[in-house]
Amino acid sequence: MLLSSRYPFTGKQYHHITTRRCHSPVFNLENLSILIIDDFSEMRNTCRRMLMEYDPKAVDDCANGNDALEKMRRKKYDIVLCDYNLSESKDGQQILEEARHEGILDYSSLFMVITGENTRAMVMAAVEYEPDDYLTKPFTKEVLIKRLQRLIYRKQGLNLVGEALAEKNYNKAITLCDALSEKYPKNTISLLKVKGSIFYQAEQYSNAAELYQSVLQQHNLPWAHMGLGKVHFECQEYRKAKKIFSTLLKESPNQMDAYDWLARTLQALGENDQAQSILQKASDLSPNVLVRRQRLADIAIANGDTAVAERTCKAAVKLSKGSAFKRAEDFTNLAKILVEQKRDQKAMQCLKRGRENFAQQTSELLQLTVSESEVHHAVNRESLAIESMEKAKNLLKRKGEDEEISATASLGVAEVCLRHGDPEAGLEIMLEVVGNNHENEELIGRARQAFDQAGLAEEGERMMQNTITRIANINNEAAKLANQGKLDEAIELFVNAAKKLPANKVVNLNAAQALILNIQKNGGNDESLRQCKKYLDNAKKQDAADKRYQQLLTKFSLLEKKYAQLS
Repeated sequence: MLLSSRYPFTGKQYHHITTRRCHSPVFNLENLSILIIDDFSEMRNTCRRMLMEYDPKAVDDCANGNDALEKMRRKKYDIVLCDYNLSESKDGQQILEEARHEGILDYSSLFMVITGENTRAMVMAAVEYEPDDYLTKPFTKEVLIKRLQRLIYRKQGLNLVGEALAEKNYNKAITLCDALSEKYPKNTISLLKVKGSIFYQAEQYSNAAELYQSVLQQHNLPWAHMGLGKVHFECQEYRKAKKIFSTLLKESPNQMDAYDWLARTLQALGENDQAQSILQKASDLSPNVLVRRQRLADIAIANGDTAVAERTCKAAVKLSKGSAFKRAEDFTNLAKILVEQKRDQKAMQCLKRGRENFAQQTSELLQLTVSESEVHHAVNRESLAIESMEKAKNLLKRKGEDEEISATASLGVAEVCLRHGDPEAGLEIMLEVVGNNHENEELIGRARQAFDQAGLAEEGERMMQNTITRIANINNEAAKLANQGKLDEAIELFVNAAKKLPANKVVNLNAAQALILNIQKNGGNDESLRQCKKYLDNAKKQDAADKRYQQLLTKFSLLEKKYAQLS
């Protein structure tokens, strides 16, 4: 997320300065709710005593990451003081990244990492996720309060920007930034950083580029170089992006996000070996970032570099404990590498560990069970391979109505069914996957390969084309009706299609769009809004970053707000 609490210097209108009769300014934490996260009760109590002298609205505390996240889901905290090393599975870095991922760390909230450890790996990981500040133990009350006072001032008045961004009202957010720059001139550079990020998020790339270039004419700031490089990347000007990121890393070798963006740029240019090298260097510098390890593992596998792939998959499996970004692929990729080395027992142990990590997640369990079947098949244990296939089929059948199964997981089940003599089940599952992903060429290519390996190339191709054509015809007919103003008939077609293909992003977006047009033209009610939200939610599960989804969500949010005001 570009505009999370790592960037914005935002906050509510904090009334943190009062005046005594002698007219000397006095700092306080009035109206602010604070959460302290530390596994040592003595440290929690010490921080509480320090803060209570400044009259906060509330001070809560907890000893582990899971409790912290649960508290943050239930209540908005203005300040979070979080120890880095916690005895439970989640550390401070993971709490910060998961809170941002879930959207439970408010745009105006302040997150400070506190730790007694200062190893390079820990410091790099903690700072890389850009908390609002980083404080080393031991510290005095005066040091803590001085940091808080500085941070609160820096975020002064920007809560309205956060509210505008939540509504995706980017123009309003930009106007607010300009007004605040006039009101708080000392925050001008910070506000320009926010403003550039807003332009980027709004896809106003020419405005973003102009802002970053203007800043760089006066200040050699890494964030401005990063912003300009990202703009060039989004405009597919990959050579320019490569030059910016490469130059920035020469000047600022600890600018970790520049490694990630340079690697993405190199991949876009087809320079995959160089991209792997860049990600390896970044992982060596900051070894505790799971997502980067996953990217490195993926590209090493694609490059056929088994040694790096194995080493990196092992690191990813280790880092996945307690992380919101863990993947079943971290375990299945490692299992595949191990079984190719005839280390099938190690592969099975890896998959067992994966099942323990994803015990309550059907989609991931499916991937792990399919991988188990493949391990058995690779070492000629066919009866066990078939047994694992049956387990996977049963998991798929027993999934709850609201459980989301990834296309990759379902496709894996179809592949093992085709491989192990159950073509009927394999065809049925495969066609459902193709129906829900009829525009995904990579997935359809994989389906073709599975049919070919099962000796069903001709039949599989015919059935897939029939499925794709049927969906295209529904979309075309409904679109024609909508253009003719027959919105009710168009909605009926899309709704019926969405019932049969609940995971088809295009069908769900079409249904949502038809409903939005109908509400705009003929008015809406609670039921039509609920139905529209349902289809948008279905599309979000498939691809929350889809531009069309984002555009329709903005329109829907405005309608929802309008009808909420009328009710």
